[in-house]
Order: sequence, then structure tokens, then C-alpha cells
Amino acid sequence: MTLYLSLIKTYIIFILFSVIISIFGSVFIYIYQKHSKKKWNLTLLEYGIISYAVGILIYIFISYILNLFEIFNFYTAYLPFLIISSTFLLFILKKKKIRNTLTQIKRYLSSNYKSIFIHILILFIIYLFQFITFWIKTSESSALLARDTYYWTKHVLYLNENGIVNYSEHGSTYPWGFFLFCSGNILISNSFTTTYFFMKFACFPFLNFYILVMFSISKRVFKKNAIIFFCLFSILAQIFFIYRTMMFLSSSIALLLILISFLILLTETPNYLLCFIISATFLINPVYSLYFVIILAFYYIIKIKISNRNRILIIKESLLIMLLSIFFVVPYILSVSFFYSKDLIDLFRTFSGLFEIQNYNQLDTLVNAPLNSRPNKFLLSLSNFIFYDIQFILYFGFIILGPGLGLFYKKRKLEGNSRKIINFLKVGYVIMILVLLSPFFLFSISFFRVYFIRILEVSVPFLILLLGLTFEWGLSVFGRVWEKIKLNHINLKKKVEKTEFNKRVLSLPFFLIIFMFTSNLLAYNYTSINIRSRYYYDDSLVECVFFINRNIEPESNIAVYEIYSLSQHAGAIYYLLYKYNLEYYQFIGNTSFNDFWDFLQMNSINNLIINLSSFDQDFIDDFSSNSTFNILVGESTSSDFTLYEIL
Repeated sequence: MTLYLSLIKTYIIFILFSVIISIFGSVFIYIYQKHSKKKWNLTLLEYGIISYAVGILIYIFISYILNLFEIFNFYTAYLPFLIISSTFLLFILKKKKIRNTLTQIKRYLSSNYKSIFIHILILFIIYLFQFITFWIKTSESSALLARDTYYWTKHVLYLNENGIVNYSEHGSTYPWGFFLFCSGNILISNSFTTTYFFMKFACFPFLNFYILVMFSISKRVFKKNAIIFFCLFSILAQIFFIYRTMMFLSSSIALLLILISFLILLTETPNYLLCFIISATFLINPVYSLYFVIILAFYYIIKIKISNRNRILIIKESLLIMLLSIFFVVPYILSVSFFYSKDLIDLFRTFSGLFEIQNYNQLDTLVNAPLNSRPNKFLLSLSNFIFYDIQFILYFGFIILGPGLGLFYKKRKLEGNSRKIINFLKVGYVIMILVLLSPFFLFSISFFRVYFIRILEVSVPFLILLLGLTFEWGLSVFGRVWEKIKLNHINLKKKVEKTEFNKRVLSLPFFLIIFMFTSNLLAYNYTSINIRSRYYYDDSLVECVFFINRNIEPESNIAVYEIYSLSQHAGAIYYLLYKYNLEYYQFIGNTSFNDFWDFLQMNSINNLIINLSSFDQDFIDDFSSNSTFNILVGESTSSDFTLYEIL
């Protein structure tokens, strides 16, 4: 029951902050539109989504400045945005008159109730399937889903408690936009428990939001509800994307913003608003920002080459996007200069190091590196399950074959900016394939050797919409073939019309449900196994950490078991005890109680986290008979972790 309540609270916090940011961003869009002659013709949903992207960047921009003065808190980074958003909302309602607004809404609902009902039903089915499939695994343990998430949680806690990012530990090369975003959500209720479970369950409202944005985009590109449903359901079959999204990493928010860029390209919104996407993604996750910039750069280069009349306008637009993008990252540059004493040249050198050319024996590299180098182990695993694992069907179908066929489909009826977005999809897909193959021909560039697999996340919207095009193409081909069959076989035609075989068995929803249900079951199987494998810490250890943060004074000396693993984040759960002085021990097996006691006395330990099942019976007997150990959490006879107070 506690987990359900935490999930509900996470939804409330996430939605409230998203609404505040969207309304805040709409203030700037409203001001611009008031002085602009061109109308954008956006639906309310599209307007809110684009406003969210604008609001996120401005929020992070201001938050960087607040960090410089160490005043990031509820009264500076939440309340002003809430007041401005509420005031603007009241202003709009008063200007348009609430009664007139309600009348317009009622009129719209009454005239479009069928399509609205179908769209709500589509979203409900997708959301329900998402929740049923992933909640079971997510709620299986109270631990966070990945070691990295403990790191993010620690810094979010630190920021909300101190009003400033922990610069000394985080470093300068990874912008702290994700800290600012998460902290901004939680400022309204920034207790340890709220923060912890927000970082655990934020993946659910985030994925809902991502699907909602994809719905808005799909509705622009495709007119048939079945194809929209297909696109939304295909999101859950994107294994690598779902696997990382459920861990709620910094890449998640960057991917949401990249998806919103498709809406900017699809609508009459000025393209220079893409600068908000570029800057925000850089301040949150530079790797994904770089991939997006590469795709966008190639897209604009192609536009410039094939355009004769508007070439100058396109160049001006691309330059404006670049200049505005640089402007919005100025607070980050100032922060690095102030806290790390680095100038712009030093920062440039740091990032340019990602593209360091490494010397290899070229023949040896071409033959061996793709299989032996650490980042390319994916290729080895790929070769293993090509013939032995059904998962290859998902990778091949949803990443290579399905979207690849969409490249060759030419829609006859293209409305608005649909042609522009389809060209953008094709450019993005080709770049994705080149990046995935980059270990073979860009083997000397360190960035592509390390991060080439991340292109699968950035490319999710490209893959989904291209899959939709493939599905639409297949549907049109099937329709033409079926019409020929009916015309050439009169008896079959009569039988079909009599039994309604065409409508009931060969209908689009029938094939859609069977195909997507099967593929998503396979994807769910793979993802759920990986999610389960990410639980590195059991509930008893999490309970000890919670008790310490709630009840034990900071700076206390606590002895904790050093969790051994080849991973550098093996003891990541102890990130949450950053306010305490931790002493690690690895006494196991035949360790004598006297040696262990000496260790505790020498380090003036106040509290102890221990799993007695790791020790021999003599140690357990001596430990249990010592009256100086007072149990705070757990049981002495249990095989789980127990928290003791040393009297």
C-alpha cells in the first residue's frame, strides 16, 4: 500500500510541476505571438507541449543563476513560477471570459465527441498496458532500479538541502540540468522519502507524458486511429528505450525534449524554437544533445542544397538557432568558470576530448576491435542471439526492417509540414544506421566507440514514425490486393460479403492487436528480466538507509558492509548516506569478534549495518551475547541486513 501511495504522490508532484512549467513557458509564447503576424494553428495539447519545452529551458536557465548565488529553494525556484503561472492563467481566463471559454469547449466536445472518445480510449489502453506490465517488476523491491539512480538521488537531496549543486563531487563535464529538473519537481515536498520514491516512480508519469507527445505527433502525420494506436504501442516494444526509461536517468528528459522538436517541425511554429531543445538537452545530457545536433545539422545541410529560392532564409534560420542555443548555455559556462576556475578554452578542450583520435593498428582494429573492445560487446551479443534468441526478431523488426521499409514509402497526401517531417525522419534514420556501424569505420574516434549504442534511444521517434509509415504502406498494399481478389473471384466476394469475413477476420484491428500484443510480450519479457537484474540491494538494506536518514544525527560514524563488485558503483546505495561518516568493512568468514570489535572502537562507530549470515557461528554467538548492540532495524536471527546502535 505504501508503494501505491508513493506512486500517486509522484504523479501529483510530476503533473503539478509540468503544468506550472507549461503555463510559465506559454507566457513567453503568448508575448511572441501577440507581436507576430503569423498564426501557429496549434491545438491546446500541442500548445501546452511546446510551452513545456520552452518553460523547461527557461527554468533550468534561471536555476543555474540561482545556483551561482546558492539560493536554489522553494521560495526562489518554485513559488515564483507558481505565482506567475497562476496569474497568467487567470489573466487568460478573464480576457476570454470563463463563460465563453466553457461554451467553446462544450461546443467542441459535442461536435467531436466520437474522435475524442476514441483517442481517450487509445491512450487509456496504452497507459493501462504500460502500468500492468511494468508495475509488477518496479514494485517488486523498494530498491531503486539502477546504481546510477542512487547517484542522481544523492545530488538531488544535496541540492534541495543546501541550495547549491555539489560541484566538488559531480565535476564540470556533465551539466547538472537533470539535478535542477528533479529538484524543482520535489521542492514542494522535499523530504527524503518523497525524493527517494519520486526517483523510483517518476518513470511512470514520464512515460505517460512521452506517449502523450507521440500521440500528438502521430495524430498530425496519420489520420487513421489504428495507425496512431500502432505507433503508441510500438513505443513499448522499443527494448533499449524502455529499459533505460524505467531507470529514470538524465537521458529520459533529454529524449522527451527531442521528441517535442518533431512537433515544432510539424506545425507552423518557428523553427528557431529548436534552440530551446538543443540548449535544454545539452544542459541535461550532452551526449544526446550532440546526436540531435548532428541529425539536425545534416537535415539543414540537405535543405540548403536542395532549396534554391529559400536558401538564404534557411541559412539565417540555422545561424539563429545556433546563436540562441549558445546564449542559453551561458549560465553553465559561467558556473564552470566560477566553481572550477576554467575558462571557455578549457571547457572546449574537455568536450573536444570526446573526439580524440586514438592510434590503433588499422587492420587489427577492423578485425578484432568490434568484438573485443568494451563498448562493442553489444556486437558480440548481437551475433550470439541472431540465431539463438527470439529477441533478435524484435531488434531486427523494430530497428532495421520495419523503419527501413518506411524510407521507401511515398505518401500521396501530405498536409502542412508532413513532407518536412518525413524528410527529417529519413535523415535521422540513415544517421542512426551509420552511427551503429561506426565502430567499423570510425574506430579511432573515442566518442563513437563509447556512446554509439545510445543512438538507439535518440532515434526512437524516428523509428516509431517510420514504422507507422511502413504499416500504412502495408495496409494500402493489402487493401489494393484484397480489392483485386474480390473482383476476380465473384464467389469469394459473395462469401466474404455474406459472412463479413473481411470486416471480422481480415480487419486492421485484428492484425494490429495480434501482432503488437505478441511483439510487446516478447519485449516485456526481455525488459522485465533486465529490470529485475538491476535490483542490486535487498529491502532490508534499503530499510536501514531510510531509518538512518530519518532518525540518526548527521556526521554520526556508521560502519557499513563494503559491497564487493567489479562495478565502480557497487556500493551506490551508500550515496544516500552522504551526510554521515562511513567506515567500510569486509570482515567475513572466519573473522574473530575481537578483531571486529577493535575495528568498531578504533573508528568510534555509533551505528552498524551488518548481515550476520556472512559470519561463522562463533562470531554470531559472541556478537549476540554482547549487550552493547541495540537493534534499531531488523532482527538478529535474520539473514537480512540489520541496523544496530552501539551503546
